[in-house]
Amino acid sequence: MQSLIIVVAKDIKNIVFVLVTVIAVIMVIKLIFGAKSEEEANKLKNGILWASIGIMVMQIAFSVTNIMFNKDINGGLSDKVKE
Repeated sequence: MQSLIIVVAKDIKNIVFVLVTVIAVIMVIKLIFGAKSEEEANKLKNGILWASIGIMVMQIAFSVTNIMFNKDINGGLSDKVKE
């Protein structure tokens, strides 16, 4: 059960990472070549910023999940909490 949690979390993280990266690259290309106004440029910059923050939060959440439920790391903290 616990290894299933790690596998699902890793798969979700990888899928979301790819999607966010593609969206961020599209925003960068639009910013470089297609920003017609300052307002549009600011929206694209904010989108890139939030995509980057989202990737960092997602990686932190995965790391915490991995530490909590992975038995290879300190025997799995979730098992120690149950005792």
